This record gives sequence, C-alpha cells and structure tokens, in this order.
Amino acid sequence: MTFLKTLAKLNNSARDIHKDMKELLNLARLIRIFIMIICISACSMIFYETPSRLLARVQGYKLIAEPILINAGLLEAGQMFKAQYRIINISGETLTISDAKTSCDCVKIEPEFPKVLKSGDNFEVIFLMKIPANTGPLQREVILWSENSMESLLCLRMNGVVSTKE
Repeated sequence: MTFLKTLAKLNNSARDIHKDMKELLNLARLIRIFIMIICISACSMIFYETPSRLLARVQGYKLIAEPILINAGLLEAGQMFKAQYRIINISGETLTISDAKTSCDCVKIEPEFPKVLKSGDNFEVIFLMKIPANTGPLQREVILWSENSMESLLCLRMNGVVSTKE
C-alpha cells in the first residue's frame, strides 16, 4: 500500500511540476512581449527621424533636403515655377554653405550664400525658375557647395514636363 501511496504522491507532484512549468512558460512569454514593447518604444524615441534622414546619416551625408526631389508635373512654357526645400544640417558640426550653383541660368535661388548652419539647424531654399519654351521632359538642379569648394554638400532636384499653352 505504501508503494501505491508513493506512486500517487509522485503523480501529483508531476502534475504540480507540469502546472508550474506551464505557468513559467506563460510568464516567460509575457516577459518576452514586455521586452519587445520596451525595445520598440526605445527605438522609436531614439530614431524619431524619417527614413530619409536615417539613410542620409548611414551614408555619411552632412545635409539633407526635404523633399529630396520635387516632381513639378506638367509645366506651362513661359510661366514661373516656385518650389521650397528645407535644408537640415545633420552632421553634428557647424557647416558653411559657401555657394549654390544652378544647372541653368533660368534658375534662381534664395537666400544668398554663404550661409552658416549650426548642427541641427535648418533653413528654407526657394527655387525660382522661368519655364523654358522647349517642350518635353525637364530636369534642373542646384548644388550646394561647402567652403572647401572641392566638396559638394547636397544636390536639390526638380523634374517636370514642359507643355505649350493650349
């Protein structure tokens, strides 16, 4: 009889151990979920930046433009086109933009350069262009240069298609 009692106690102990193991597994799952939530929250706080900013940092850029490219769509020949870019210094250091060169004399930009930009600062660049009479695809660029004239910092791009007035 003692053998059967011992066997019954072992069976009850095994059941208790099995129940405890299930509770531990559930607790481990909850801890894992909690850790994932903390990691996601921390990452969203650390990487509050847009994907384009993260990519620029990884690639070692010093400035970024928002937007990177302006697609102007259909443009009417002879009209004026105006666009705005926000330029942001993501380098961690003060930068001097010494000059801005345009791909065409038909493009004018504001403000005047040189421009000193502290880390994290931003400013607006206004892109003004008289749309040429030639119809078809159009691409214009403005390149921002550093005080070391051998280093371009950023290229602002605008695309569109020129049509005649109908």
